[in-house]
Amino acid sequence: MRITIEDLKVKVRIVKDSKVLGTATVYNSPWVYRGYLIVKSQYENRRGEFIWVKPPSFKGPDGKFHGIIFLEDTTLWRKLEEKILDEYQKEKEKPEVEEKTQLTDEDYEKINEKIK
Repeated sequence: MRITIEDLKVKVRIVKDSKVLGTATVYNSPWVYRGYLIVKSQYENRRGEFIWVKPPSFKGPDGKFHGIIFLEDTTLWRKLEEKILDEYQKEKEKPEVEEKTQLTDEDYEKINEKIK
């Protein structure tokens, strides 16, 4: 069975970190591949942006990072990279939702008005 880019679904989560900009999960039912990183780079990617996609990896006993997933089909890898970067841009453009940990008196008043 040959995998095409249409078979792969991507979900991106924005991360507020100095180097990591986001994480991506790739779905290819029944498999889920977590751990793709969208990171800042000093070099331009093919799109002219200073970010790149890093596949999932682990740090070995030698201190080096070793890839967990490798796509032999470089055309498919480039398409996946584009899809991840496209999803990252979409997520980045969404308005931020401010999380509240505590309701204010004003919040309670609005709730009570809706109940009446």
